[in-house]
Amino acid sequence: MVTYRPAMKVPVFNLLTFNHPITQSPISPMRILFSPAERQHLTFQESPRKALSSAYLEAREKVWQQKLDDAHVRGLELWNGEIYTIERFIQTDESHLVIELSTCEYKDITFTIHHTIQGIVRDYGADHLHPYITINGIPVTEDGRCVFGLRSAHIFASDNMIGLIGGTANKDEMPINALDEVRRFMHMEMQEETRLIYDARDLTLLGLHHYRGKYEFLYTIRLPITADRLSDYHEPGEFTQLIGLTPEEAKATDLRGVDAFRFNRGHLHDIVVESLTIP
Repeated sequence: MVTYRPAMKVPVFNLLTFNHPITQSPISPMRILFSPAERQHLTFQESPRKALSSAYLEAREKVWQQKLDDAHVRGLELWNGEIYTIERFIQTDESHLVIELSTCEYKDITFTIHHTIQGIVRDYGADHLHPYITINGIPVTEDGRCVFGLRSAHIFASDNMIGLIGGTANKDEMPINALDEVRRFMHMEMQEETRLIYDARDLTLLGLHHYRGKYEFLYTIRLPITADRLSDYHEPGEFTQLIGLTPEEAKATDLRGVDAFRFNRGHLHDIVVESLTIP
């Protein structure tokens, strides 16, 4: 089993201790860690999208139109899509875990961010929450620095915020039926957002995280370059530049970061250690 522990006080689970009940209520931040053997027995199944009330749908459409208008004024692009969610976990035995997927629309994510998780629960009920999936990566350089990007302007983030390479698990971009397809999605995001060169087979799943009403598959990979060469691998678009931070620098930085950076920066020592095991 995985033996390392987080630097922050966030619950850590493995398959022998993890018993997540079927629930529609928000749950606290947590990290689920998998051993290599457990990754081989992690499977997915998809369930139909849940029904939503007319009041929710009407309010969602109003907010979506506001976001479209805002994006147009700022010269930004915003489009809807079908995003994977995690509905529940089914543990069939000590080493087999089935993750039940469904989908929501990107509209649902924008509405939840606007209305807040607490507001959705209060006004429409917890069954209107959408625990959507993100797939992110934190590569590590030869000199032990974790790679992030300074974000370009975005509808939900101002420019130069520290962000992770990756994005929401969009079914329109790549259907996900197996864990290997999650890794391929991560590789696709890395290729779109950077010019980093690596063997995609070496992308290593660190764990499944939950925070701020969403789930995150987090990957790492050991890069054969030092951080001072990251400018050579910057792809204009998603980020204005790539940066390399030690775990200590990430904790101490005055730069603002998106929620994925704020959650993961307390675990960067573990990520650097894990990257050393990658061939």
